[in-house]
Amino acid sequence: MIHAFLLATMISAAPDPAAYESMLIPLIFEGRGAFGSQWITDISLLNTGEDRITPYSAPFTTIFCIAAPCVQSIGSGETITRRSFNPYPNGFVLRVPRQEAAALRFNLAIRDISRESENRGTQIPVVRERDLFASSFTLLDLPNDDRYRTTLRLYATDIDHRRKVTLVFYALDSETPAAPFFQPAVTLDLPQCTSSPCSEPASVMIDLATYKELGGKGRLRVDVVPEEKDGPAMYWGFATLTNNATQLVTVVSPQ
Repeated sequence: MIHAFLLATMISAAPDPAAYESMLIPLIFEGRGAFGSQWITDISLLNTGEDRITPYSAPFTTIFCIAAPCVQSIGSGETITRRSFNPYPNGFVLRVPRQEAAALRFNLAIRDISRESENRGTQIPVVRERDLFASSFTLLDLPNDDRYRTTLRLYATDIDHRRKVTLVFYALDSETPAAPFFQPAVTLDLPQCTSSPCSEPASVMIDLATYKELGGKGRLRVDVVPEEKDGPAMYWGFATLTNNATQLVTVVSPQ
């Protein structure tokens, strides 16, 4: 019992960034969507190391514990696979001791169970710290027609105030594909958090159909450019392309 109390006390203290690596889980969602779709998220974590891993923050909790926060540890060789995680539709920041982070393996997928006989789902990246961006990044070759619902999701991790980015759009099928034609500014809002640092990232979700300026432009490139005056932060983003007829999802992520 003393060990459990000490462990809970250590976890409740704010994590030292030098000791913990932040990993972005972009989406954990369960609920209804358009055209009768019913979405769920499957996530698996495997510890390939020799030591038990106890995250500072994780989207799953123990069934019983002495004092909050109650985060489940992952034993050597153990795999945790769950569908019914706590919902984090705007993402979750998993913080793991740096010396153990490389031992974790992931699989994250979202699927429409109303059409499960047709498709098993779509894999979404879990983003390690080294794959986050300190400056601008690009999403390339986004379709831009009525067959798809295209949603852009952007994130900023380990920050204490909202961030602004500029979306720089290029029309790849035009005569001037290297010239931007539309540059809206968007804000990544922070969730309401009681802990520091927050276990959820600042984020924004954008339905590209709301931008009438994109109509008729064909395939798109979008550069995500953070505002320098906001100070340093780590960014990431991806787009989901959902087919209106089949509900199959394609993911476009920065490469």
